[in-house]
Amino acid sequence: MNNKKIHLPEDLDPVLMNPKRFLIASILCMLGPRTMGFVQKTVKIPWGPLYTHLKKMEEQNYIRIRKVVTPLGPRTIVELTDKGLKAYEKLLTELRKVVLSTEKKS
Repeated sequence: MNNKKIHLPEDLDPVLMNPKRFLIASILCMLGPRTMGFVQKTVKIPWGPLYTHLKKMEEQNYIRIRKVVTPLGPRTIVELTDKGLKAYEKLLTELRKVVLSTEKKS
């Protein structure tokens, strides 16, 4: 019997643990504010589900959605808020702990 300790995260964010929302947060964290069109093309999901995921993130104040006028016409910009960035970083920290504890087990 192996008595090595495995890190079991107590509180993984249910909003960001969704694979598509995690990917959206990752894109916004790495690249900064992006148009909704860019996010849709990058995540490769239809507009309806994208809108649903973004609304769920906006309800938690993880992202901010704003309309802007550009020389090419109106655009919808999506950006990660400070709260969203902190939640994303906390989730990454917890996931790293899980990975490290499983690597030590091997």
